Amino acid sequence: DPAGFVCVKWPTTGKSGQYRFGKDGALDVQLANPIQWSDGDRVVRGPDWRWDDQDGGDGCLGTIKGTERKDEGRVVVEWDYDKTTRALYRVKSHRDLCLV
Repeated sequence: DPAGFVCVKWPTTGKSGQYRFGKDGALDVQLANPIQWSDGDRVVRGPDWRWDDQDGGDGCLGTIKGTERKDEGRVVVEWDYDKTTRALYRVKSHRDLCLV
C-alpha cells in the first residue's frame, strides 16, 4: 500500500478498500484495538518517520522512556546509539515508530 494509506477488508461485507491513515494528516479509519505503548517497549522508525537520522539511522533500536502528552499519542524514546538523545514521537495520528 502507498505510504500513509491502509487497506481494510470489512468483515461484515467482505469488501475492501484503501483509506488514508496519516496521509496529509488525515485518518479515514481508526484502529479498533490500537497499539498500547509502554515504557520499556523496543522500537524502530516507522513508515511516517521524518526526523532524518535522529534515531541513528534506519534499523537502529530505541526504548520508550515515557508517554508524555499521552492524550496526543506521543511517546519519549531514548535511542541506543546515543543514550543522551531523547525525543517526542507521534504514535496516534502518525506512525513515526514501530514496535520491535
